[in-house]
Amino acid sequence: MYQRNDFEGTSLDCLKDFRQRMNNLAPFIHLARKLTGFQKYGEVDMISVGFSVLLFILENMLIGREECSIDNIADFLQLLLKRSYDINMTQEESREMAFYIRDSIAGSGGEVVDFKFRNLETNKDESISIKLIDTSYYEIKKSARYKLTDQGMELLFKTREIYTEFRINITQLYLKQQIEKGIFSGALQTVNELNLQVRQLREKLESLLLNIRQNVLGIDFEDLKQLFSRIKEQFEIERREFGNIKRILKEHRENIEKINYFELEEDELRKLEQIKVLSEKLNITTAEHDRLFSEKLDIVGEYLKTIEISFARESANLLTLKKVSLMYLFQKI
Repeated sequence: MYQRNDFEGTSLDCLKDFRQRMNNLAPFIHLARKLTGFQKYGEVDMISVGFSVLLFILENMLIGREECSIDNIADFLQLLLKRSYDINMTQEESREMAFYIRDSIAGSGGEVVDFKFRNLETNKDESISIKLIDTSYYEIKKSARYKLTDQGMELLFKTREIYTEFRINITQLYLKQQIEKGIFSGALQTVNELNLQVRQLREKLESLLLNIRQNVLGIDFEDLKQLFSRIKEQFEIERREFGNIKRILKEHRENIEKINYFELEEDELRKLEQIKVLSEKLNITTAEHDRLFSEKLDIVGEYLKTIEISFARESANLLTLKKVSLMYLFQKI
């Protein structure tokens, strides 16, 4: 018979970082719970359809249209249900489904939902905030537009087994494979995805720098140095990979250009045009990545500068306090 002590130690080590694991799992459970109550189309798998709406919003973000209206979603649902279920929905019916999916996932205004669970590592009831869709802005007619939050994008990227720290690098490897195989139409989509990831990285670094400025005395310098080292190392890997991708793309273009223009087949002409567009988009993405590297990466320098300013202010305040105290004493004499 097992004794209580038999379950302590090693066997319970599996519960370490339980909250973080639940944090990764919670958005998926949230989707499954919320997207099962639409009874009008009983044959439709609403979890899959709702998930596809998230993918549709992401697709809009990847091609530069960062806001997506309810009518855009409704049009997408009409096409999707016709293709997958042979259901012909009217515009009104598709809008009804679009509103249902939006309200189920995020509420009418992109509210934060608390996911409650029992943290088995701490034996405490806890909650995780979930917000997958955000209301981007309102037009004059109060027509809301939507985009994915960072959490929403994380959820979708995790379904492709791409983790935050290596997302850009893994997408680069995928892009390189596409170019090497001559799949340039797919590569164009991947470059759009890379561009979005670099923009996300910029936002995260700016948020980190803002946190340093606002909470400099609460940040451990050694931890910050390690973070800086990891980020710098990852940036270097990404820069080298961008260089490799450009080189491979250039080789493909040069190989096609060696052929007499009037002897080029239609497929080769199309590939040449795709390579041109791909090169332009890749140059934009790498330029933004390089700009991040040169402008935003001096995290340790920002820390030292901020702490110097903080100490200078403290010293100035202390000096002012001493002056006031001395003046007060002189007045008393």
